[in-house]
Amino acid sequence: MGGSYRSSSSSRSSFRSSSSHSSSYRSSYSSSTRSSSSSSSYASGNSYISSPEPTAYFRSENHKIYIHFKADGGATVRETMTVLSNTAKVGIVRKKFPVLSNWKVTKSSVTPETYQPSALDWQLDVSWPEKTNKTATPLELNYELEKGADFIGNLSVVYWEINQNSVPTAGSELEISWDPEIRWKSFQLTEKYYDTSVSDYQTGPIALIKTENKVSVDFSSVRPEYTALVFTAFPEISTNLSLANKNPSPGEEKDFYTVKQTTYIQKNGINRHEGTIKVFQKSFSEWETPHLEFDTMAYYLSSTKRGSIVSWFFPKYQMIFGIEGDLKTSFWHLFSGQLLSDQSETDDQNRNLKISNVTFLKLGENAKSPDGKKEIIRFSPFHLGSYSTAKLASFSLEIVLPEETEGKADIKLFLAHLNSYYTPIGVVELPLEIEKNKNHFIINWKGSFPEGYLPLIQIETESDTFHTNPFLVYFSALRFFFIAPGSGSNIEYLAFSTLLLIAPFLIVYFFKNTAKKKFQVLQARTITVSRIKINDPDFNEADFFAKSKFIVERIVESWSGGNMEPARHFISAGVFQRFQIQLKLLKEVDKNQNLMKDFRIDRQSIVGFDSFSDYQTVHVMLDCSAKDITVPISMGSSDIEREFKNTNKGFYREVYSFSRKTSAITQIGKDLIHNQCPSCGSDTITSHITTKCQYCGNIFNSGEYDWVLSEITQEVEWNPDRFVNNESFSGKYPDCPTSVQLLEDRASALLWKWIYAKSLGNESILKRETASPIILKKSKQKEVFYIPVIGSAEMQNLNKQGDSFQADCHFRWSAARSYNALPEHKRNIVKLILNRTRDTKLGFGESACKNCGAPYPELDATHCSYCNEPIPETVNDWLLDDIA
Repeated sequence: MGGSYRSSSSSRSSFRSSSSHSSSYRSSYSSSTRSSSSSSSYASGNSYISSPEPTAYFRSENHKIYIHFKADGGATVRETMTVLSNTAKVGIVRKKFPVLSNWKVTKSSVTPETYQPSALDWQLDVSWPEKTNKTATPLELNYELEKGADFIGNLSVVYWEINQNSVPTAGSELEISWDPEIRWKSFQLTEKYYDTSVSDYQTGPIALIKTENKVSVDFSSVRPEYTALVFTAFPEISTNLSLANKNPSPGEEKDFYTVKQTTYIQKNGINRHEGTIKVFQKSFSEWETPHLEFDTMAYYLSSTKRGSIVSWFFPKYQMIFGIEGDLKTSFWHLFSGQLLSDQSETDDQNRNLKISNVTFLKLGENAKSPDGKKEIIRFSPFHLGSYSTAKLASFSLEIVLPEETEGKADIKLFLAHLNSYYTPIGVVELPLEIEKNKNHFIINWKGSFPEGYLPLIQIETESDTFHTNPFLVYFSALRFFFIAPGSGSNIEYLAFSTLLLIAPFLIVYFFKNTAKKKFQVLQARTITVSRIKINDPDFNEADFFAKSKFIVERIVESWSGGNMEPARHFISAGVFQRFQIQLKLLKEVDKNQNLMKDFRIDRQSIVGFDSFSDYQTVHVMLDCSAKDITVPISMGSSDIEREFKNTNKGFYREVYSFSRKTSAITQIGKDLIHNQCPSCGSDTITSHITTKCQYCGNIFNSGEYDWVLSEITQEVEWNPDRFVNNESFSGKYPDCPTSVQLLEDRASALLWKWIYAKSLGNESILKRETASPIILKKSKQKEVFYIPVIGSAEMQNLNKQGDSFQADCHFRWSAARSYNALPEHKRNIVKLILNRTRDTKLGFGESACKNCGAPYPELDATHCSYCNEPIPETVNDWLLDDIA
């Protein structure tokens, strides 16, 4: 019934009682309020206590920022704000500048003068005279920068990320102005925010108020949850404008390399990269073999949500194969290959350049846009390993797209960090003129990049041109693992390559096994129906499924109501005791309740049939779905509804076994579902507490005249051949006074009662179920069992001594010693004894009041609470003799 503790097998099954059984028994309410105090860096006797530092995450109101860029390359900043009380210790960090080159803050001042500014090359702090601003603190901050821009190659870039500190934004201002001499190639001011739908930071446009040489932000267009405003601009460089120190030319670099590359974007998602790399090493008298790195930016590699075409196959890495040219690769040398070449040439400055011609294929650079309409391809031009001293001085890149994309492609060049997205300058689109000729695009770049940064190419075009062939992906991956370098742990890649190799065999086995199972189900259905119809020609599969559906729905309804009595007519004594006692333990021990809503049976199929002794059993596989929650019994109805609303439907599959006497026949409309006794046809609507017909004495859950649920088995435990031992057991013990299935069901019921008695320390629960004073004495010794689950029950021995019978049933089960402990596996022999002849009419039922059929109370009552009939000291049934 969804939660594994409700559907554990109470009869013979493969034992798999592991910690997974607690999946729905343990709710989020169990010990979730614990906190840890071990995270303090100065705890546990550490004598060093770090002094508090200024915070960049203070809160302010009426925050106004004015930035002015000057033609001489400098910038002036004025800020006014009121820092809200108790939001900043020691002081505030006002600005952390990008570290592409050395910034320098000059002429900083703060009003009031009691607050002290301190400036580093990359940061400006304001210190309080007291530890914490206990009152709202008005501030005016003024400072100048020697330069307000950096160089990326031959591009001058202004990149400022201004953190959001003002709550609310009403009263905030941001104004950016510049001298008339400055002209901008590109000017962009965006908001940065965290998008929970994609679990990532995004940027979006905001409304600007533009006047001559000045823009202001319209804060009514800014999201309340924005985290920063990002200002990215590229000023034009003229002879009288020096916004940043000039970038070193290639000739001034100690070591450098240049790239001429052609990339063919193919429709099958496998891209071909080929070209020439020329490397100059000034500091080495002997050639130092550089490494060509294959990885694109790690941020994009690890973002499986971006829809990589191989994310289903190998989500975190790209695959390099088809290596050609002056490139040596090794499986054990991951992510890169050695450049090997004897070729060289001399440039116009008489420098000796080593030349390598390389070619490789790469899978995993393509991705789908979230709406699936666009194909997004990202890659980097050839670049040497990050540990290399050589810098990329220039590159020429030709991109060849499929002809179908002509006029439909958009190509952009980004500056991105090789190792992380969360860098001071983030990812910036670079303004660049790209030559275009039909489906050919050429990018020429001059000048090096800041330390740790490299170019990233992004192509965006229509997705219907690209089609991924799974078999091509598979064989490409095989080439990748056995011929070319891999990525990550060597052990992982060896294991994965082995899996790739045997994958075809696994696929064939899977389909063959699936076909076999379908055939077995069809065969089981045909055999079951034909065998039942030999003695019951009116048996109808549709009518049987309607009945099984009714019974299962009644069980779910009773379980969620916390009382299995309304379903007692339809289930065996063992199943009833299991459910009823689990509900009591859940309520009395764990103080919880398990509830189900929107239950639905999606599919039923007959998967097995057996007939031993006087009983036959039909096994039905049910595909079900429901919302399933475990909450405290004290939780109110409105909170329960909220829990259900926040819970997704779960899907599960279980085997329900329905049993009845071999002599029973189908009588349409004459059953408990239609409120009629299946024996005499009398109306049974008067009572669902008693299990005995008041007219003919038939015990409703005996299986004497109609189907009764005798077992629920999880799909993982189901074994269609598991009943073969019943036949051998019956042959070995011909004097067995009842069916083996009935013995196991009775043993299960007694074990559950023993578990309940021990958990409460109350021997009265077992008093009528045993003749052993030792069992009763041990039951007084309280031992609480948490999350009890019976995995399997199997009859082993049967002995006859005079008129008495003794039976041994072997159980595999599990339980935890405390609420938060893991379940422990247990094995016990439950010894049963039958001193008198068991009433054959009991079947799968258990002893109840002989007069009215009501269940005997579990405590020390002497008379039936329904009809006042005297209750015997011990029941006339199999009794619990010992548990070993």
